[in-house]
Amino acid sequence: MKVSLTNRWYRRKSRGFTLIELLVVIAIIAALAALIFPAVQGARATAKRSGSQSNLRNIALAVLNHEAQVGNFPVAGRVPGDTKPRTGWITHVLPQLERRDLYTRYDFSKDWYNVVNLPVTSTQIPVLIDTASPQPDRYDDQPNAATAFGTGTVLVAGATTPVGITDYASVRSVDVRLFTPTGTPPSGVTAGIDGPNPGSTLGIAQTGGTPTGGTYASTKTLGAYVNATGPGIMPPNLKSRLADVTDGLSHTILIAESHARPYLYRRGKKVSSDLKTIRVNGGGWSRNANDIRLQGYTRDGETEIGPFAINAANGTQVEDITTSATTGGNNVAYGTDGTGAIYSFHAGGAHVAFGDASVKFLSEKIDIAVLAALVTRDQNELVDDGELNK
Repeated sequence: MKVSLTNRWYRRKSRGFTLIELLVVIAIIAALAALIFPAVQGARATAKRSGSQSNLRNIALAVLNHEAQVGNFPVAGRVPGDTKPRTGWITHVLPQLERRDLYTRYDFSKDWYNVVNLPVTSTQIPVLIDTASPQPDRYDDQPNAATAFGTGTVLVAGATTPVGITDYASVRSVDVRLFTPTGTPPSGVTAGIDGPNPGSTLGIAQTGGTPTGGTYASTKTLGAYVNATGPGIMPPNLKSRLADVTDGLSHTILIAESHARPYLYRRGKKVSSDLKTIRVNGGGWSRNANDIRLQGYTRDGETEIGPFAINAANGTQVEDITTSATTGGNNVAYGTDGTGAIYSFHAGGAHVAFGDASVKFLSEKIDIAVLAALVTRDQNELVDDGELNK
């Protein structure tokens, strides 16, 4: 039987790949994937950073609009002499964040965790949640409600007052313990909300050092880690104004990223999923304890009061917040105040919004003394932009 030339051609053309050809194709695909994957990952990281910047800018603008309309920055906590229950500063700027619907339903005569306010405070607000932060459906709660923590619509059994979270916090002050390692306030400084036993008075520790004047350099540090302590733009319990920021709005941090609270993270790793025993105090946008202070940590984030202020830990683990602020442990330093810190899941640093609503990415390697100069509002510590990138 004769085989035609056409059949011979078909048989040659219809044979499969040889093993060598298949390996070559696989190698090419792998090489292309190796080139594309980092680009995709980089694009995702860029998108997350862009979202963070946008959120921070919008929140900062809301704060500035509030100051312009009301005459003072929003107040966290209670103004001295005010008998109203405690509330977070974000609650006051809900209208400027285009959530007047929530603002008009909030009862300022009751606490943020009151059952009357829970329909408002349990709401998750997209602009307050960073896409780089894990578990966007997490909730915060009263720190003394040991079982009242959970994630998503199904909460831990016994949950009572779950409230929506935020990944951004106002930086209220530089911790006085950074100036003196023992935690004792410097001469002339009264122990107050930023010193040992913060519940002892409503006062603010105004200064812990001598203003340097002009360009600030870490070599001029006078204390253990920083040149001066003192309040930021929005210290709690005080009606601050633009005029109080004498260092300049563009040189003073207003808001910073503080991701993943109330879960405790150190160097990118969650310490525990059990919020009943291990947690950071803060994270709920309606809470006055959402504010953070600059306290610094050791490199591993396990011990507070140290030179690493960004991405070492997202806060200090609270002990039993229901006990007196004078019983010992972290309660001596924080009382019922928030224990959060500057922290993000962006590689290499975190975003901060300055008082003029500009947003910058600060390296986690920044000198804590320089960062402290950016936090205090009135210490005459002027920082060159070059110091921010070191």
